[in-house]
Amino acid sequence: MIVTVEVKESRRGVVWLGNQTQRGMSETEEPQPTPTQDLWHHYELVFNYLNGDLFDEELPTCVLNFATHGGSNGYFTAERWIKTRNNEMVQSAHEISLNPHLLETSIEECLSWLTRLMVQLWVYEQEGASTAQGYYNKTFTDKMWDIGLPATDTGTPSGKRYGFTMKHWVVPDGRFKAAMDHMPREYFPWKGDKRRPVKTKAKPLEYGCPKCGFTFKTVRRMRGICMTEDCNTYFEEIGAQQEQKPQKTKAA
Repeated sequence: MIVTVEVKESRRGVVWLGNQTQRGMSETEEPQPTPTQDLWHHYELVFNYLNGDLFDEELPTCVLNFATHGGSNGYFTAERWIKTRNNEMVQSAHEISLNPHLLETSIEECLSWLTRLMVQLWVYEQEGASTAQGYYNKTFTDKMWDIGLPATDTGTPSGKRYGFTMKHWVVPDGRFKAAMDHMPREYFPWKGDKRRPVKTKAKPLEYGCPKCGFTFKTVRRMRGICMTEDCNTYFEEIGAQQEQKPQKTKAA
C-alpha cells in the first residue's frame, strides 16, 4: 500500500491537496485520485481560474459544495463554516454551493451560476451583509454586467436591475464568454448522470358515489363512505368496472 501526501506552494500559502492511498501499487506507479478528490480538485481549479480571470484574484478561498436547496440553482452563505482549535475559532469560511443538476447542463450554463455566486461573494466582501437576505442590489447587478453576465428581474435588458429575483444571460462578446472560450475543458471534466429515471406525476384516480353521483379525483387509492346525501355507500373507482375483463361462461 502506497500513501502519498501532496502539497504545493501558492501565493496564498501552502495548499494541501490531500492524501492518496492505493492498494496493489508499486513505488514507481503514480497514485490516482479518488472520485471525491478529483471532483473537488477540479471544482477548486475552476473557481481559482474564474477568480483570476474575472475578479483579479480578489475573492477569498471558500468551501465549495454541491447541494439541492428547493428549486434553487445554488446559493452563497457568508461565514457558514468555522474551524476551531482548543474550543476556540481560528478560521471561518464562506460557502458556495451549486445544485448538482447543473452538472447535466452545458459547461457554460453551469459555470455561469458558479460565477454568479462568486459575484455574491464579491459583494459581501465589499459591503458585508448590508441588504436583506436574497435581495440583489445595484452593486451586484453592476458587477454582473461588468463581467458579461447581465442580470435583471425579467432576464431582458429593459428589466429592473434590483430585486429579489434576478435572471442572467451571457453576452457573446463579454468577459465571461471570453473566459469560457479560453478555459481548457479538462479543468472541469465531471458531468451529471443523465440516466437517472425521470419522475412522472401519478395519474389521478376518479371515485364516485353510485347513489348520488358525487365524484372526485385523488392520486392515491382510498376507501371511504359517501355521506353527501346520507348515502352511506362506499365510493367506487370510476372506470374500474369497465376495465375488468368479462368472465367466460361455461357452455351448457
